[in-house]
Amino acid sequence: MTRCWGFTDPGQRFETATLPSISFEINILQLQPGDVLNKPHRHVALFERYDDGESRDGNGLILYEFTTTQGSDRVVHGRTNWRRWLGYTALRYKRVC
Repeated sequence: MTRCWGFTDPGQRFETATLPSISFEINILQLQPGDVLNKPHRHVALFERYDDGESRDGNGLILYEFTTTQGSDRVVHGRTNWRRWLGYTALRYKRVC
């Protein structure tokens, strides 16, 4: 995920628990492309945009998620509902212009 924020040095690794050290918390309603939804020690997703209302439950989010399935790493892009992200914190990278 941090490659999306410009980190290419393998020595600069960040995890869900350490992302707050390079970002700051924002209101979930202020998400912009490139921000993340983070749950320390659990999961993180990269925000693309708000759903325009096409999802089954009304408004939601369009995100990129990084997962491991059957031993293979992959990126999943898709629509999701707000309820799934309860308990997550919206973060923005500190060095965004």
